Amino acid sequence: MAVSQKRSFVSGRKRLQSRGVAYLEELYVPHPIVGAIKENPKPGVVLLDEKK
Repeated sequence: MAVSQKRSFVSGRKRLQSRGVAYLEELYVPHPIVGAIKENPKPGVVLLDEKK
C-alpha cells in the first residue's frame, strides 16, 4: 500500500461527479469467452489446432 506524505497530493484530489459515481456503481457484465478454451477438454479429446 502506497501512502503519500506530501500534503499537495492529498489536498489536490477531486470529488467524482455524479455520472462518474454512477458509472463506477454499474454492475459488471462479463463478456463471453471467444478464441480460448473455457474449460479443460475431457480426456481423449483432440483439439483441431493442437500442434505436435
